[in-house]
Amino acid sequence: MKKYIYCVGIYLLLATGAAASETVGTVTTGGNEGFAWSDQAGWVNFGTANGAITIQDSGITGYAWIPNYGWMNMNPSNGGVSVAAGGALSGYAWSSALGWVNFSGVSINSSGVFTGQATGASIGTLTFSCTNCSVKTDYRPPALETTSTESSSGSSGGATPGEPTPASLLPSPADAVPFTTEPTTSPEESVTDAEGELLPSELFDIRLVIDRRTISSVQKLVARTTFESFGRVPTPVDIFFSIVDASGNEVYSKKDNVVIQTEGVLVTRFADVAELPDGEYVLRMRTLYNVDVEDFFEIPFTINAATGGGLPWVWIAVGIFGLVLLATFFIAKRRMIKKV
Repeated sequence: MKKYIYCVGIYLLLATGAAASETVGTVTTGGNEGFAWSDQAGWVNFGTANGAITIQDSGITGYAWIPNYGWMNMNPSNGGVSVAAGGALSGYAWSSALGWVNFSGVSINSSGVFTGQATGASIGTLTFSCTNCSVKTDYRPPALETTSTESSSGSSGGATPGEPTPASLLPSPADAVPFTTEPTTSPEESVTDAEGELLPSELFDIRLVIDRRTISSVQKLVARTTFESFGRVPTPVDIFFSIVDASGNEVYSKKDNVVIQTEGVLVTRFADVAELPDGEYVLRMRTLYNVDVEDFFEIPFTINAATGGGLPWVWIAVGIFGLVLLATFFIAKRRMIKKV
């Protein structure tokens, strides 16, 4: 009987340990394990000791290492990568050199293998399914914890042209600590609003402001679009402007495009807009980059012709005053000459 109880106890202990490893996991390392491939930045190592990536039901924490670009934070203060019960990932990681990375196209299967692709404006396509890619964890999504029949290989997408093997990479820095490379809250992650500025709900790399909220003419409207943290790769951005009146009618629209590398400012003037009557309006802007990444902005402004009418009258008054002074001077001079 004692032997039976002892065996049952050992079994329960092992079962508990197995369940624990499925609910909180790390990335498997060794050989090619831990690497994904970016078509713009090269190999990304999710298995470094100092990166300390942890996967659990609440999401992914820790850092991945990108040679030549530094650390990528999987749980930044204004983003974070979440794990659904079925294994689908969502949300954004942050690299101070490459900007935001969208993990909504990545999943963890029942074998703990990462599959699919993450995307970003500067990192390009980060694939977990290529010949030498293999990011695997001992974590299992809740809905998949009891099934583990899929192949443990992450190689489903074929070889990437010109793709080296991870073994040929320079090793990750053995004594580097992620927090010395990227602070917990970087300037890009704690942006404060300027007047007339609305930020996208998730991404903070594009901002829109206008010089003045009240103008005398729509042709005096000046919009400034600031691009930040776009990484080192030139990124084409399509920009769509429109002006909407108080009734919701679109009275003007145009499309522009720029190529941004790291950062830039686009100044847009509306000199080609037909004169609009006084009233309340909204400037709308939509940006599109990396095929499917969109941001939307709206800034209200007012047209009041009276605000621009005072300045000419000031100059007219100054001119009249000057003429009066000159006339007074000449009259006084003539009187002095006559007295002489």
